[in-house]
Amino acid sequence: MNGACTGAGKPASEALLADPLSKFGKSPTVLYGHRIGLLVTDGTRDDVLTALRRAAEKEGASVAIVATSIGGISTRDGARVATDHALSMAPSALFDAVALAPSKEGVRALLAESPAISWLRDAFTHLRVIGHVRAAKPLFDQANIGMDAEEGIVAMEGSHGPQRFFDLARTQHLWMTKPWGAATVEAIRADGTASRRDGM
Repeated sequence: MNGACTGAGKPASEALLADPLSKFGKSPTVLYGHRIGLLVTDGTRDDVLTALRRAAEKEGASVAIVATSIGGISTRDGARVATDHALSMAPSALFDAVALAPSKEGVRALLAESPAISWLRDAFTHLRVIGHVRAAKPLFDQANIGMDAEEGIVAMEGSHGPQRFFDLARTQHLWMTKPWGAATVEAIRADGTASRRDGM
């Protein structure tokens, strides 16, 4: 027999897609009560941090600050920001969407942290919408994830960047919604897992 079957005799993956109680194929229209994991470093831009928090408040969502140390970080303008979670203790799967806002200097330190690479890769594999600043590109390169080409990945810089991130998170909350739908459905039917692309 190929693959696991349900009591109805259907492959488990097909039953998962058909189950009216399943999260697959459904997309929330609001982010109220959802948590956004924001990975930051010393030197993180104040404007990006402030704009993301304001956009989250507007949506009724919360932003959890993740950093390599629980001791907090200093922003580019010198403000101290408390850390909610140490990176090693807060996998990206804990959050409904994630964002990466390191500084150019801080991203170099993240490249030496294997949990940082795993944090991004896991978010990608688990279909989290991922926001980023341009300084995060070396981290994407190390994780072998295309910052510009992949669906569900959005730049947060610019006056409307954070809102674009939340708009995407609201409408594509990370299961099987367009434009990932067809490829994701086939991946689930094949092996019971959800992946944005082959090889992840």
